Amino acid sequence: MRIDRLGLTGIVLIILGGILLKTGFMDNAVATVLWPILEGSSEGKAVILLVMMGSLLLLSSLITSSSRLNPKIFPGKWFNGRRYLLISLVTMFVTCVVGLLIEVWIRLKFNVSLFTVFTAMNPTPSTTSIMHTHVFKSVIGYMVSLMGETAPHHINTGLAIIQYSSPFAFLALVSLPLAYIAGLLAMTGMRDSYKVVTSFGLTVAIIGMMDGGMFSQPFLIGFGILLFIYSAKNSFSPRTLVKPVLIIFLIILAGFAIEIGGTNTDHYTLTVINQHEPVNMTSYNVTDVQHIDDKTIYTLKPSGGDKEIIKKVFVDFKGKADGSFMTWNFYSYV
Repeated sequence: MRIDRLGLTGIVLIILGGILLKTGFMDNAVATVLWPILEGSSEGKAVILLVMMGSLLLLSSLITSSSRLNPKIFPGKWFNGRRYLLISLVTMFVTCVVGLLIEVWIRLKFNVSLFTVFTAMNPTPSTTSIMHTHVFKSVIGYMVSLMGETAPHHINTGLAIIQYSSPFAFLALVSLPLAYIAGLLAMTGMRDSYKVVTSFGLTVAIIGMMDGGMFSQPFLIGFGILLFIYSAKNSFSPRTLVKPVLIIFLIILAGFAIEIGGTNTDHYTLTVINQHEPVNMTSYNVTDVQHIDDKTIYTLKPSGGDKEIIKKVFVDFKGKADGSFMTWNFYSYV
């Protein structure tokens, strides 16, 4: 068993990921470079990108070079690899659909609008919505907590959401390794250039699947790359771009339809769950307050954007409520 140049590249990427995690070396530079791909890159996403992509290249190199393993695990022909790539694509797409259904389920439980951003308060405030879901990210936070490990304070693992997304979010414990392994097997029969592109696309798509969901930038970029690789059949032509571009365009169009269709420009509705201590609401421009069962519903006059209000909710309601749902205004970002 020998390591070729792609395997060596994988080792270098893994080492860089470890250095970035432990020292924060070039953290700002890496975040700036990866921001367009990872949608507001954080140190955590950058580390995962480097380590996961590196591991795919390294393992693919080892499998390909092994005279004993390769024939048993994979015949080495692109036709068979395409089948494995399809398994990875379907797994990630179905997982993202389930993520959307979990978001719907959470809101139905609390009898609130589907077009809201949910903030879970305990132990650390975390947000999730249909447009950018963190229900599967919360599984990672939960697994990390079980191992007794604590993520750096500036990396939010979404742990607060797990109590609301369980048990369905644990699908990620099956779909993530399945997508990874199927993608790895698909790489074995590819040319080196396709292996690099596929490892990058698969890594970015998995990051998006776990952190952001169907309409997130990383998922759309990674999923689009993998669709292109699947359509190309190991040889490029302009026609191979048609189907991938069309599929990604339809997903983006659906996202815009939800984002704009769910927008409320007249006012914000902030529904607080189990508020057990008073909060000074002077800065929120409250025009109406209702109390229904365990919910306190504030109607807010628009002032500032969604992010500014949610950041204030993080601070003002922490330790004083279990969570909140807030409507959004798409045009506040324009």
